[in-house]
Amino acid sequence: MFCILFALLLGNGSSGTGLPASGDEKLKPILKAQTNKALNLERGIEVRILVALAQAVAGYADDARTIVDELVAERPKDTLLNQLWVPTINAAMLLQQGKAKEALEELEMPERFERAADFYPQMLRGLAFQKLKKDRDAVREFDKIINRRGEDPTINRLQERAAETFGKEPALFV
Repeated sequence: MFCILFALLLGNGSSGTGLPASGDEKLKPILKAQTNKALNLERGIEVRILVALAQAVAGYADDARTIVDELVAERPKDTLLNQLWVPTINAAMLLQQGKAKEALEELEMPERFERAADFYPQMLRGLAFQKLKKDRDAVREFDKIINRRGEDPTINRLQERAAETFGKEPALFV
């Protein structure tokens, strides 16, 4: 599941938002197969959150919303779900719709919890700032990801992408 989500976030993004084009028909069968496989193996909260996030990032808002609604109904008092994951998933949907400003507003609440979310809110916030041509703010968000780097190949790829985006050497993002 992580693999498909990382691929979505690290891809070349043909939507103009840094995300895949919404409703990409080539992506749909791959995403559907991978998310179904993940859900068939495990239906825990973490898997369902990542499935919903992957669907939102890929532009399948209805599928993402179905899972989010199910989770919220099951866990109405879950702080991380309601104040971190739901707004992050909503922000991904808004960003897919080209609503970068609204995505940033949605990502305000998760800021205090985002260390529990790996890099997803920071990545989405960075992409939203980039869409709004606020490169300094985007760099600040991407730096949050980079500063938590290690031997994780995903983080290393994010560093490379940040360097490519801003025409800098990857070493500057270490």
